[in-house]
Amino acid sequence: MRHVLVAEDDAATRGFLVAALTDEGYTVSVAADGGAALERCAEVKPDIVVLDLQMPNVDGFEFLRRRGPGCSAPVIAVSAAFRREQLKGLTVAAFVAKPFDLHVLVKVIAQSLGADPKEEAIARTLN
Repeated sequence: MRHVLVAEDDAATRGFLVAALTDEGYTVSVAADGGAALERCAEVKPDIVVLDLQMPNVDGFEFLRRRGPGCSAPVIAVSAAFRREQLKGLTVAAFVAKPFDLHVLVKVIAQSLGADPKEEAIARTLN
């Protein structure tokens, strides 16, 4: 089962993403800011990170600057207010604007991972 780390400071959005991604067949861990996300990423070694760029304390940009080999998962950045030049020199697999369509975000996650988690679950059930 693929593991997603959701780094989001808004509790309602975080809860919504946990429920939706769990329904899609993912294991989900959460962090409320970039500092906590760095710690969780090193602990759980997620397959992908969904990262809000605007968070208190350590924001998503700082998360991207600080992460190292202990947190090498691809990152999907999400934000309501963003300018492309803010990501200059930082690596993300994709960017999804807030407010996002859940179906679009799920598709971007699956494409970034190279597989559909539901199809993986069906394959495991059949084998």
